Amino acid sequence: MLDFPLRPLNFNAFDETTVSMTQPIRPLLDRCSQVAFLVGALLLSVVLAAPSSVAQDVPVLTDDVVDSDQQAGDTFTVPVRVENLDQADDVFSYDITLDYSGAPVSFDGFETSGTLTDDAGMTTDQNDDESAEQASISAFGSDPLSTGGNSGTVVIATFTVESQGNGSVTFPNVKFNDVNDPDADLSRADFDVIFSDNILSIEDARVRVGEPGTVAVSATDLSGLDVTSLDIEIAVSDPVELDGQDPVRFVTDELDQRNADYDASTDELSVSGFSTSGALSGDEVLFELNTQALSSEASASIAFDDANTELRDSDGNVVSGVALKDGSLEAVANDAPTISQIDNQTIDEDTQLGPIDFTVGDQNNDPSELEVDGTSDDADLVPEDGIELGGS
Repeated sequence: MLDFPLRPLNFNAFDETTVSMTQPIRPLLDRCSQVAFLVGALLLSVVLAAPSSVAQDVPVLTDDVVDSDQQAGDTFTVPVRVENLDQADDVFSYDITLDYSGAPVSFDGFETSGTLTDDAGMTTDQNDDESAEQASISAFGSDPLSTGGNSGTVVIATFTVESQGNGSVTFPNVKFNDVNDPDADLSRADFDVIFSDNILSIEDARVRVGEPGTVAVSATDLSGLDVTSLDIEIAVSDPVELDGQDPVRFVTDELDQRNADYDASTDELSVSGFSTSGALSGDEVLFELNTQALSSEASASIAFDDANTELRDSDGNVVSGVALKDGSLEAVANDAPTISQIDNQTIDEDTQLGPIDFTVGDQNNDPSELEVDGTSDDADLVPEDGIELGGS
């Protein structure tokens, strides 16, 4: 048997990644002029923990917009993405509504060129209710949304900045097909819009089902604001709970007087800190929340209580102009990774074959953790040193 050497593949995202056999394969053949190289028979596997159930909901995702350079009148776009269409029923229509009333922006329109909607040839209709500050788009077609791929951008929303500040854009409604099947997973759909240099952030985090997790609370660019003390209140949504014995681990060494109090009955956390050595420098993780393990897949928000979160300067005055960015914790099942099919390949004697592209995907793990292994059933025809796996 021919064993490919196990080596980590460094990927940059959680979605599907294309992997190539980047070096030519030079089989040593001395008995025949042609050989069928059955690459599809290679035993390719991705090494992770044992798989569990496969989710049927379709995740809808966006990214936060954090840009201190944006000024009133500037425009920006936000791709609205989906994942794992191959794990759900075919989607032939959808309705998406977003609410931008809580953000310092106006809505300019949806664009579908170059998206999964465009690939499927769907007909679209969009509407912007400026009085309610809600925009919607509907699409339908005869080909499924997955025509262009199982993951990707569905629509691109364009906004105009109305003022400096921060807020959230939410998705009150996303429906696939007329019967709302499959369901839309909106746990990662809402996004924050922050046009400020000074930010206090609860970072988004992922954990595997059955494992405890950590959520970082960090500060960005507090230097120059003379922040010497802080009082922060954070609300944790069900089903996420903090560790009752050790809810917080302080990371910064600039807060030499600090305290954390967690009320498990209300899922509210109060954190206070004071620096006797001068103002906080900013651009650092202040503390981490220690979360208890969840027994099933779930996602929940972790948000600042704006009214009870204050930063103060050395004179005891409340520091204004610091944006608060909420976060979330998602517990994901350890689903099996996927590998695309590789067709049979034919190669002439003393010639080269490759690269042969195939795709590995993983729903809920960092692709840098993946390892791809392969074996051949005839090492005389395909020697080990003639095959190399690469990825990007």
